[in-house]
Amino acid sequence: GGVGSGTQIDNVQVENSGDDGIEIFGGTVNMKHVILTGALDDSLDCDEGWTGKVQFAIIVQKVTQTGGPDRLIECSNRLVSSVNVPANPQNSNPTIANFTFVGIPQNFAGTTFEGGINLNATGGTPGASARFINGVVRGSTNCAVLTLANAGLPPRFDSNLFDCPTQPDATSLGYINGGSSTNNTTVTANSLTSVFVNGPTETGRTAFNASTVDAFFSATTYIGAVQNASDTWWQNWTCGLSAGSVC
Repeated sequence: GGVGSGTQIDNVQVENSGDDGIEIFGGTVNMKHVILTGALDDSLDCDEGWTGKVQFAIIVQKVTQTGGPDRLIECSNRLVSSVNVPANPQNSNPTIANFTFVGIPQNFAGTTFEGGINLNATGGTPGASARFINGVVRGSTNCAVLTLANAGLPPRFDSNLFDCPTQPDATSLGYINGGSSTNNTTVTANSLTSVFVNGPTETGRTAFNASTVDAFFSATTYIGAVQNASDTWWQNWTCGLSAGSVC
């Protein structure tokens, strides 16, 4: 809660969490090389004005636990139960780059609308915002559900590939394809291999240089979290992601 950017979080996997995979309450903490697999609720949840950064993130949902999962990402501004909230609370507004999110269209309980990326105004406005760079989202019923993003601070998307059964609604598409967002596609089929490793479609997409946004980010020439089969940053310290590796 409220941890600052001086804290380094790197090479973390959360497997089969009984709630959210990682939930961040405020602050500016940054993370690299984060893997969230099988979370019962949201895989990554942010509240209370978190404005940190994430690069190289893999999310893989599973239908293995009663009642879940829920969203790939849910970002809200503040919780209804918060105390001593200022009159103008800060927006949650993270920047997330080089990510691969693999959702599912239906959870264990049979809910058939699984929203992938969800930015909302839970507890009141202003709502959450975010910037998404060089991402691949597939599998959820709807890749992006931007329900109540604050009009004064619109989300931005740069070089993302969305491949889900249902197109984002008109409001969400307006943010993905409009404003200062650039080079996104909602009509291109993904070619991921081994669940989350880039294939030829992802390799062929033009990447955005995230290092121009902030020095925290490494410059990459590819979208997604894993460039190809030779990109093995996730191996030897994770479980359940490669053949023969179990948790």
